Amino acid sequence: YQVTLYAYNNRPECVDSASFTIIVKDTIFARIPNIITPNDDGVNDVFTIDVRRAEQIEAQFFNRWGNEVNSAIQKSNGLQQTIPLWDGKTSENKSVTEGTYFYTITITSVTEKKYKFQGHVQVSY
Repeated sequence: YQVTLYAYNNRPECVDSASFTIIVKDTIFARIPNIITPNDDGVNDVFTIDVRRAEQIEAQFFNRWGNEVNSAIQKSNGLQQTIPLWDGKTSENKSVTEGTYFYTITITSVTEKKYKFQGHVQVSY
């Protein structure tokens, strides 16, 4: 939270201020999508997560046979952010085929606690 204190003594034109950020270090918040459409139309082209109180995000993406198609490691500043993790391409930068892919995401919180999420994402063009 961004906090700003404004102080003055009977004359608002002689105001002073001080600002600082308060980071609440409790549990994380993560919103993870279940579909991406990497067709370059500017909508849902990238698998992104909305996360708060995270320090690092590690993700692996697998095809239906369990083969890893891509992975990502991203840093976060602990504030609420939207973090891009996968653009629907393999590690060799080739577009994947339409279908269901599986992910494992490990989020390290600002308190160094690890949270693991597993699920699926539909890739549709």
